[in-house]
Amino acid sequence: MKEIADNLAEICFGTMDSWVIYNLTGNYFTDVTNASRTFLMDIKELKWSQALLKEFGVTEENLPKIAPSCHDFGTITEGPLKGLKITGCLGDQQAAAVGHGVFTPGDVKNTYGTGCFLLANTGTEMKEIPGLITTVCYQLGSDQPVVYALEVSSSMLICF
Repeated sequence: MKEIADNLAEICFGTMDSWVIYNLTGNYFTDVTNASRTFLMDIKELKWSQALLKEFGVTEENLPKIAPSCHDFGTITEGPLKGLKITGCLGDQQAAAVGHGVFTPGDVKNTYGTGCFLLANTGTEMKEIPGLITTVCYQLGSDQPVVYALEVSSSMLICF
């Protein structure tokens, strides 16, 4: 166990977006939507929860930096897209919400694919309803407020 703990500083934990951004740019980032889905981010403070990191034995140094959904995540360093900047990153359902124009509180989108997901924009104030997931919908820039959403998935719909 001590050997694992000694090597923990060399391990990075992240989501698919942080892996892609790192491999394309060498920068280790995630956006607020993807970070919120790890349940290790404090969605009110928009930063890693120190209490949860301690509980799971993870340090902030092992995690990607959290940035708004619209951010300069870095420049692609090689391949046919070399020199292009990555300036946007959104989680799956949140990207669908932005793509469908869910920009006003009360706007709702439903997507079908590997599951059925309903996401409702709740504006800049978090809403909590038992049985629904409160999440970050998007943050369009560091000078912009975070927009929250409520989400329900098909497996949760069966319970209602």
